[in-house]
Amino acid sequence: MGKLTSKAVQKLAKEGKKGMTGDGQGLYLQVTAGGSVSWIYRFKLQGKQRYMGLGSFSETSLAKARERASDNRKLVKSGIDPMEAGIAVEQAEDATPSFTSCAARYIMSHRRSWRNAKHARQWVSTLKTYARPVIGAKPVDEVTTQDVLKILSPIWTSKTETAKRVQGRIENVLDYAAAHSYRDPVNPARWRGHLDKLLARPSRVKKVTHHPAMPYEEVAAFMAELQATPASPPRHCSF
Repeated sequence: MGKLTSKAVQKLAKEGKKGMTGDGQGLYLQVTAGGSVSWIYRFKLQGKQRYMGLGSFSETSLAKARERASDNRKLVKSGIDPMEAGIAVEQAEDATPSFTSCAARYIMSHRRSWRNAKHARQWVSTLKTYARPVIGAKPVDEVTTQDVLKILSPIWTSKTETAKRVQGRIENVLDYAAAHSYRDPVNPARWRGHLDKLLARPSRVKKVTHHPAMPYEEVAAFMAELQATPASPPRHCSF
């Protein structure tokens, strides 16, 4: 149980005295010099102290602040930075979450069934690198097939294994969103019967084979041989 009570929180907010009052386990009520009052979650990850806003005092109750702090604490225990995971504070309870916020909720819901914390970090890393720049801030019910293709197409042939993981993770997050009625059940990231008609099958994507470079000591002799060749195409190789 936390140290603060609703009555104590109301009193601190009314007094408006600058400072941070702890509730325990990293949750603080912060009052700034300007008089604004908000909830802060303080945590340490990889040796660095971090501060994360959990919402204003006027819109976030003590119980809700504790709930949000608890959610973020679970991520930290798995080695995940909740700020990087994008746990967004929704402006209204019925607001449609962004893709990033929905992804973070999915990770929290499933992390205990995964092999280890490293797997959870890989989830965060791939979605942060490839999905977030395109659809991270987008309401999850507005993600389209074109969005998914914009993410996957640039890496489908060059980083096929990574691209397939990204596709599967986006598909899982959108299925999670549909199950929670955040979007319709039609999944634009679904592979079978959808993306498999738009992208080459991963098993058939040819890997680029890079030929080994010629040893430096053999270059001079090779260039001399090219110069001595009467046909024009080989001579075009020397420059």
